[in-house]
Amino acid sequence: MSVERYLIVKSPLNIECFNVKIKLICITFTWIYSALMIMIQLFSKNSFVLEGMLTSCSFDYLSRDSLSRCYMLLMLVGGFVIPFMLIIIFYVLTKKEIKKKNNYFFRMNSSELRRSLNSMSLIEDNSLNSREMGPILTKKDLVEGGTKICEWKEKFLPAKKNTSSERKTSSTQSSKNYYYFLLRREKRVLKRIILNVTCFCLAWMPYVIMTLTAQFGNNIENYINPFSTSIPGIIAKISSIYNPILYTLTNKNCKNYYKRLLRISKE
Repeated sequence: MSVERYLIVKSPLNIECFNVKIKLICITFTWIYSALMIMIQLFSKNSFVLEGMLTSCSFDYLSRDSLSRCYMLLMLVGGFVIPFMLIIIFYVLTKKEIKKKNNYFFRMNSSELRRSLNSMSLIEDNSLNSREMGPILTKKDLVEGGTKICEWKEKFLPAKKNTSSERKTSSTQSSKNYYYFLLRREKRVLKRIILNVTCFCLAWMPYVIMTLTAQFGNNIENYINPFSTSIPGIIAKISSIYNPILYTLTNKNCKNYYKRLLRISKE
């Protein structure tokens, strides 16, 4: 999922072309990788044993022979360290890609803003110059018919300056709003990354601690019992339930889709 998110952010226009291909490659690689990890233990001497309350099976991490210890370390690296590092790497790359695109769009928006302001200023200057070429009636007394004196004191230039300044102020405010929108977007992505990585660690870290303690700890019979070994396994398996919910509900489009489904079902 972290790889897919990175590819979507990096090439959003081409994702429809290779979206199915990437998914098939990831699914095939996951099945082959998992099958190889299981087959090593399946054809070994110890194979799989019942763990915890004898309701589930796992690899034998209580035996301390060299084969069991090597397989436990292999599962630790291949089942926890490598996936954890891949999640971290691709989420960091996703964060950098979003930040780079935000900076690009902000620079593009700023350049468009400067061009629009320059064009508006040029139009204002041209209109003012055209007015200055005509008879501007300021600080003069105009005599009409030799009897009536009309004094004109209207000044057009300050009014136009105020209009131009108001436009610049509104454009600057819109640029600030756009910048704050990009900043909020980066914060949402960062929170999502922290949430996903934290949930992954909370799900599998107790199981890792239990296996390492069983292999390298002293006096393990005092705290390694069926109840204490079943709790980490339950926590790790619950991650298969909340992972899809976590990855879908943190997406705004998915939330809107589920809301529409609920409204349709109520109707």
